[in-house]
Amino acid sequence: MLVLNKVNQKFLKMVKQSRLTVFVFVILLSVNNQLFAQILSANNFAQAENVSITNFRLDIRKQKKVLRMS
Repeated sequence: MLVLNKVNQKFLKMVKQSRLTVFVFVILLSVNNQLFAQILSANNFAQAENVSITNFRLDIRKQKKVLRMS
């Protein structure tokens, strides 16, 4: 009975530790997802800014051509 009790205690300890690991893993996963979402939104914003800058440059080039032709 004593041996069974010790085995039971070890098993409970393992279960508690694994619960803790799963808990930490879930927390890390959620933090990682939030960071990933922030990076994606920042990337989308940067791409939109980049497109607007490119369009602005193209407009300037067109205006230069128009000025040269006139």
